[in-house]
Amino acid sequence: MTAYAQVYKPEFPSVWDVLHDVTVLPDAAGDDGLWDDIFSWCDRYQWNVRQELRAPGMGIRCGARIHERDTDKRRQYESRGFRHVRNETLMRVGLSEAPLEGPERPEGIEVRKLDLESDLEGYALAYGEAFRDHWGQVDIPPDELIRRKKSEFKSWGEMYVPDMWFVALDGDTIVGSVGSFPDYGNVDGRCYLYHVFVRRAWRNRRIASTLLRTAFQALRERGGRTVELHVDSENMTYGLELYRGLGMRPVWHQHLYERTVPTPSQRPSSAPDIETL
Repeated sequence: MTAYAQVYKPEFPSVWDVLHDVTVLPDAAGDDGLWDDIFSWCDRYQWNVRQELRAPGMGIRCGARIHERDTDKRRQYESRGFRHVRNETLMRVGLSEAPLEGPERPEGIEVRKLDLESDLEGYALAYGEAFRDHWGQVDIPPDELIRRKKSEFKSWGEMYVPDMWFVALDGDTIVGSVGSFPDYGNVDGRCYLYHVFVRRAWRNRRIASTLLRTAFQALRERGGRTVELHVDSENMTYGLELYRGLGMRPVWHQHLYERTVPTPSQRPSSAPDIETL
């Protein structure tokens, strides 16, 4: 194999209709004809992924994430009309170095494990409100948000470890959460934080740092060695300062690109088999 491509829907509604990844391995990176062929395949195939356009003539908005060091890939995307819109940063800390002690927990806030059976509705609604402030999020009806969250947890299978998910509550109201995947990517001791959030009205009360310290403690007790997460470099709710304050440091950045593909006069009946390119 010298190249591969992916075109797929985002997990949740976003400013992008599809996510897009074209990768040509280093030995063939100079073959512009191969890049042309595989990009052409993506442009046709994405119409099968995006089954209904938002409105006639609007086209499809494609998003792509490209590692900062992959200059060939960035050049190829830019030459095809993709524009750089922002960055994401991978943060990491060794759990033996992560600070587990901190200020007292915020007054009136309880932190406990997520009970998916009884907490799903409250969790989903809190998630929807908190992520409304993040770039690329699009509101969807509450019933649909709950359904999708339930489906998402189910799709993780054994990756979902209930003991590694925590919620913060003010009375009976879920106001924040953090989830963790231990042994992420089948790498022993490598852990990943997923969906760290606090609802608007409860921010700036140390709830996020309390949740993160709780997760660090649980992961370390389970044998975790490092913990990572991706953060929007222009995050307006926490920014990098929260994670730096807990010992996390940038490892690498990836650039986010996007392009709008014009609506064709008629949708293709099918996309070619990638093996034929």
